[in-house]
Amino acid sequence: MFWLDLLLEIIIMEYRKFFLAVILIILAGWLSVSCSGDKMKSASNETAAVDSLSVLNESIKSDSLDVSLYNQRARYFLKRNQLNSALQDIRKAIEISPSNPGLFLTLSDIYLGQGKIRQSAESLERVIELDPVNNDAYLKLAELGLIVRSYDKAFQFTAKALELKPHNPVAYFIRGYASLETGDTLSAVDYFVKAVNQDQDYFEALLQLGVLFSEKKDRRAFDYLNSAVRLRPSSTDALYALAMYHQGSNELEPAKDLYAKILSINAQDEYALFNLGYIALVFEEEYVKAEEYFSRAISADPSYADAYYNRGFTRELLREYTNARLDYKQVLVINPDYSLAIDALNRLDSQGL
Repeated sequence: MFWLDLLLEIIIMEYRKFFLAVILIILAGWLSVSCSGDKMKSASNETAAVDSLSVLNESIKSDSLDVSLYNQRARYFLKRNQLNSALQDIRKAIEISPSNPGLFLTLSDIYLGQGKIRQSAESLERVIELDPVNNDAYLKLAELGLIVRSYDKAFQFTAKALELKPHNPVAYFIRGYASLETGDTLSAVDYFVKAVNQDQDYFEALLQLGVLFSEKKDRRAFDYLNSAVRLRPSSTDALYALAMYHQGSNELEPAKDLYAKILSINAQDEYALFNLGYIALVFEEEYVKAEEYFSRAISADPSYADAYYNRGFTRELLREYTNARLDYKQVLVINPDYSLAIDALNRLDSQGL
């Protein structure tokens, strides 16, 4: 039963990581769509960013009626989460050119950044009034559907986008995500594959396909995840998903190497630390090493209940019963309904330990 409990814990951890990746993918999708018009190149460093702003400021002084300059500066501020400044600039631009649909696309992004979903949607509806064939507006409305979990709207707006533009990988990705959220995994895979077929470098779709095929222990997961890592070698989400695939296939050395690479990028990545501890505990039976990794995961995230539980179990195996009790009790402070910790404390009580 001990080992079964631990296997349950790794499943819990996998889902936590998966949902984190989903949040990142939504944000990445918004960025890829919203910046398709007047996208400014990312500054390579802070000095370059300041120089870019200085150039924009001087250009606006020279031509205070050029709405594209206000739009660019609004996006500059938006990227840096200076939302009030961004809103001021885009409102000035709209005052000058109230029939420019691109300005309302930027306005919708600013409202979204402020958490104003209704105003963001209204801005996108204005885009469509001005430009009924604007693909970006339909895609962004579909993504708003995902955010508010109105999946019928996501399908409705992506259908319109695909009607306007059949080669539309973002539309297929949104449909894939909506299908995944509604429990239709087969359709999700089909839509993600269509997205990749139209854009072989679609990182988010590759990552999702890799995760889905990993859950089925399908070897195709390796190809998709390897492609994702090739595209973004420093993406800890892609590295983590590939490591999990290897771990699930009992290919422990490649998994450990990938977790080590994640830690070289972020030494405080609690999930990589947790899984290295799990491998040391379950597969290698190196309990001292496992305890160290779980402790590091806890240092990185003091609310990581799974890490406390597994460290407690490791300490129980090391016969450090007092410390094990402390860890199990801490789990219940974080999550009073954590049944495994309750069972562990009852087990120690029944054995008089």
